[in-house]
Amino acid sequence: MSHSLDALKEELIRQTVFFEEQRVSFLDQYFPMRGAKSPDRILAEQRLDRYVSVLQQMTAEIAAGKLPEPPRVIVGSRVMIRYGEEPDHETVQLCFPEQTDPDRGMISFLSPLGLELLAASLHDTVILQAPAGLIRIRVVGVEYDR
Repeated sequence: MSHSLDALKEELIRQTVFFEEQRVSFLDQYFPMRGAKSPDRILAEQRLDRYVSVLQQMTAEIAAGKLPEPPRVIVGSRVMIRYGEEPDHETVQLCFPEQTDPDRGMISFLSPLGLELLAASLHDTVILQAPAGLIRIRVVGVEYDR
């Protein structure tokens, strides 16, 4: 297995362990419960459950000596996205909320766009609800740092 695959596998395991062990306290920090769960928290819980499943699947693929196919969007990956029918693409990097820096293209995976992109596959189209209406966003590239 190549060094970059080893590093990616380690990152996938690190994130899996983090979200399995810190899930409730992490969600409480960003979606405090006051009585019933908010729709935002319920959505975040659902997306994190799906995300951990994708992390485990990707880890198993790498352990079997295969590069995960198709590439999936994970926290830390750079994602090339195309809005609607626009010819140009934009690159963003999903990060943890405390690392957010829009000027550098760093967006929180808990942001509306981040939650839609989290665990998406290359060539997926996600729909973002914006004040002006629905925006179709296509994943045209996924790169891993490690």
